[in-house]
Amino acid sequence: PPVLSSSAAGACGGMEVRGVAPLERQPKVARLEHGLEKVLGRPNAVHLLRHPGKERVYFSEFLRAPLHSPERINWGAMPKFVPSSLDPALLAIAARENNSVGNAGAEGASGAGAVLGGSSSSSRVRFVSSTSSTTGAVAALIHLVSKYAPTAANAVGRNFARESAGFTRYAYKPVALAVGRRPGGVWAVDAGESLQSGPTVLMEMGHSLERMLTTAEGDFLR
Repeated sequence: PPVLSSSAAGACGGMEVRGVAPLERQPKVARLEHGLEKVLGRPNAVHLLRHPGKERVYFSEFLRAPLHSPERINWGAMPKFVPSSLDPALLAIAARENNSVGNAGAEGASGAGAVLGGSSSSSRVRFVSSTSSTTGAVAALIHLVSKYAPTAANAVGRNFARESAGFTRYAYKPVALAVGRRPGGVWAVDAGESLQSGPTVLMEMGHSLERMLTTAEGDFLR
């Protein structure tokens, strides 16, 4: 994962992006199941589950099963989301990186100014976060920078040319970030509470679908 530091003042507005070695014990990365790895070699093609008119099956018949409604899903069998402020692995990486550069510049470094200003020679890690925590804020910034430009739905295909090119009200909902100080002087950035209370049906179905596509049929149905 990348780490932002305040060294190399000429890079990224005073911040440097550098690679970070993972911890010794890395969680196993989920891989596609059911033969879906074949689609990675042809990302722009339309992949059929079976050949129309022929008895040729390209992928597992398990993929034809309908998605279960959220109330029928055993959410306890799925890994829980861990926010950045409570992620021991993420905080351990930040602590390790800070220990590797010593204590130079540790005193007096507080808040976003020490990181974004670029005037400090310290390369200590100041913030930790995750893509899940910051996606909402990044999306809101993209809408703002693009002046709420519509989508280019016609680029997908002619069938979408007459569809709405705008976004739903959910895409423009208020977004908040919660920044809290963690041990070692690191600030954790989590997604804050918004007007949307709890997960949406689409979010829950997406989590279930992700699990289904990366888990063997027998393991998923247990």
